Amino acid sequence: MDEEDLRRYLASVERFNLKVRREMLDPEASRGNDNTLYTTMESDIIGQTRVYTGTDKPIECFEPQIRNLWYMFTISAQHIDVDHPAQDRLIRIITSLQYRGVLRKVANPKRTLIPEMLGTGGPNAKKLREVEGLEIAETSQGRLWVDLPFLVHEHDWLDRVYAVTPSANVA
Repeated sequence: MDEEDLRRYLASVERFNLKVRREMLDPEASRGNDNTLYTTMESDIIGQTRVYTGTDKPIECFEPQIRNLWYMFTISAQHIDVDHPAQDRLIRIITSLQYRGVLRKVANPKRTLIPEMLGTGGPNAKKLREVEGLEIAETSQGRLWVDLPFLVHEHDWLDRVYAVTPSANVA
């Protein structure tokens, strides 16, 4: 995939994500404590992990989906009462993501078996890429899933779009 194809692909995915946010995610989040976005987030994480590990697409192709995941997380947290147990579910999603460790894939995705959970990464993650032939899912803002890339950026974006006030519920 050359640079121009990647740019067109990302623009297309962003247009789709905006429609999904407007027509599906925002109305669901507005249900407050009863919203079910946590199940969508869990499914999305599993789906992104499987697709990334089973394809030769670069991590840049997955950045819009990662941003969409954090969008779901943030708007869900904003609409749930601060003391409600549903906030704990959101924290569980974050901690389980970090527990998975750095998302990696075999450099040759045509293998029949691709391990999904290969350890925790850490300071030797770059060495693992060279020594074991693994590709680490590393974006411009960090490694999936341990560094939670784009979460802070997505929150800043939400502040601008929704003009979040200090009294808003932001978990």
